[in-house]
Amino acid sequence: GPQGPAERVGAMLLGASPRVLLAAVGLAGTAAKVKDCQVSLEEALTPDVFAEEYMEQEPVVLRGAARRWSSARAWDAGAFVERYGATDVSLRDPERIKDESTFAPVVSTMPLAEYVKTMATQRLPVFENRHTPLANAVRSSLNASGLALGRIRLKPIVSLGGERTGIGFHRHEQNWIGQLRGRKLWLLAPMEAERPRLQDACSYAVKAAPSSLVKRCILRQGDALYLPGGWWHATCNLD
Repeated sequence: GPQGPAERVGAMLLGASPRVLLAAVGLAGTAAKVKDCQVSLEEALTPDVFAEEYMEQEPVVLRGAARRWSSARAWDAGAFVERYGATDVSLRDPERIKDESTFAPVVSTMPLAEYVKTMATQRLPVFENRHTPLANAVRSSLNASGLALGRIRLKPIVSLGGERTGIGFHRHEQNWIGQLRGRKLWLLAPMEAERPRLQDACSYAVKAAPSSLVKRCILRQGDALYLPGGWWHATCNLD
């Protein structure tokens, strides 16, 4: 396809964005009762339709689009740790991440293998949106060319966390986010809205958000989400 919006590589979100976001590796699901997604769902999109209907306008989920980026077995916890376990990751307070991104102070640093072992009780997520050793290594394992909605990679994003970890409402430039493992709850509000003042996103795993401006959607393993620039979003890893 033609050159399109910037993509990022990035719960393990593994995802593509105008970065591809690395999706969250988690544990048991907490949102089995949640069945709805208030974001537009598509099985496939051409660059022309994407540009006309969604680009920098509204979010859209491409069902199963991220399944073609890599073998699903590569993102099993065991295989992930075997490949990247010796790489150090930095942990930050999610309350600081939502305002300061990766400029938030590092609370602790540990090898990825140790982090995965503690995810059941770990409240701090891994969130990297720079060219860190882990982000670059994971990015090299992905092939998001099948999206055909842009080929530019500004920088990789890796978001990794256990059940009921997430980040509060924040916003940034447009993103493609691919969910490579587990499920992730997203709460979304348009850029013209004030920053939503809601409970943490995990509080809405099985109920609707109280504001009509806030859309809720659960990304399943293999889904890809396009998020326009400036849209408020909060997340919760469900498993």
